[in-house]
Amino acid sequence: MDPSVLWSHFFKLHFKSQLCRGANVSLNKDLCLFGKGSRFVIVASTSDPVEPSETDRGDDSVQSIRSLEDITIFVVDMQTGATCSEQLFPRDCIMLVYNAGVFLRGDLLAVFSSYYQKIHIFALRDNGELHPLQTIGSTCYPDDQLYLSQTRAECVQPVAGAVDIAAPTSLAQILQRETPAVEVIEEPEDNCIKGVKHRLLSFLWRRAWSSGARRMSDVRYFHHHFEEFRSLRIWKMQLLDDTHLLLKYGSEKYVESRSSDSMGVLVFFVVYNFITTEIVNVYENNSSELLSVYEQCTEFFFEDRNELIPFSLPLPSNSFYTRDSFRKQVYTARNARNGGQDQSIRRNLSDLPVGPQNIRESPYFDLDLFSYDEKLISPSERLKHCFEFPVKFYARHHGRVSFRIYTGKRKGHNTKAHKKLASFLFHPYLPFVLTIQHVIQQQPSSHSSHINIHTFS
Repeated sequence: MDPSVLWSHFFKLHFKSQLCRGANVSLNKDLCLFGKGSRFVIVASTSDPVEPSETDRGDDSVQSIRSLEDITIFVVDMQTGATCSEQLFPRDCIMLVYNAGVFLRGDLLAVFSSYYQKIHIFALRDNGELHPLQTIGSTCYPDDQLYLSQTRAECVQPVAGAVDIAAPTSLAQILQRETPAVEVIEEPEDNCIKGVKHRLLSFLWRRAWSSGARRMSDVRYFHHHFEEFRSLRIWKMQLLDDTHLLLKYGSEKYVESRSSDSMGVLVFFVVYNFITTEIVNVYENNSSELLSVYEQCTEFFFEDRNELIPFSLPLPSNSFYTRDSFRKQVYTARNARNGGQDQSIRRNLSDLPVGPQNIRESPYFDLDLFSYDEKLISPSERLKHCFEFPVKFYARHHGRVSFRIYTGKRKGHNTKAHKKLASFLFHPYLPFVLTIQHVIQQQPSSHSSHINIHTFS
């Protein structure tokens, strides 16, 4: 059957929306979030990188990020195709791959600027408008900047004996002046610790000071590593609920990296209440307590379930087989070469914070219903290597193969000169799957893709 005929048999064009206007502006292929019961879709456009100017660099900006873009986030009505809202982030760096820099939970949208180290929180209203609520970073409260400006103004200090050039020089006239002359002190470079970073360092100090018998050693450790703590930057973030953020702090050189591997560097996971501006707790990336919390309360790390999907997402906290698979991963990492308890915990916490809507919601991924080779396919958005043999799904109740999915060409196809990757799009509840195969050729460099449609009963 002709591919275009096959495609039109399953899909019908609903609307077209022109979002990218102007030269060198393109729609980003990574960001796609659905909100308000799938009524709205959130996408983004990017322009060509621009060279940052000195006015773009703030006190908290990450100087190692050189490639900046003009990023615009759109909210599109899925019923009419109309653009409901636009938010421009000029000369910025927002990680859009796997939705790492944008998180949607309910009516709240959080956008993390990696370059400026700021988290912008918006409210998604019923009409699709994005209403700015708060910006978190160098400030914690909305009026912090006003307070800092007033504090800087107090640096203008009266100096006894200062004489204005235009003022009289006689001693009698100077003594009769009601207002003393003022010497304007040039404002020093702002190197103070502000905002969430100040909250973090204060929390670490208080925890070291109140550690009981280990107080002296913990305080010495804090002072010894103070500059390292001070240089920490936010890598990723996610909304845990309507009041709490999970922030991942690490070294500046890894801020722009797309890799989630953080086993060899100092990393802190910070639970921050952005309403009260209090830090609830801080965990290191080898914390067995945080791993236990993640295993027992996994659903709190994922966004609210879509009301249109009639089942819950299988997670280690609510599924026996998913929990068993998670514990096998922990055991395998602990007993691997160069492994151990700490390395096992770091490896299994490396994906935190989790990206929004990155888990495929489908009953065929429910390990209580089906079993499959997780090296070949998984509920996450990550690309998987293509193999000549199919992905087999076994039913739990009888143990036999229920169906197979072929990700590409059958046997006999020459793949030595190509690298083939595949991603899977499952319908939330119907027996319908799209597999997108990506063929990457090294010499000459090229990238092509094609879509396979699978239906089964």
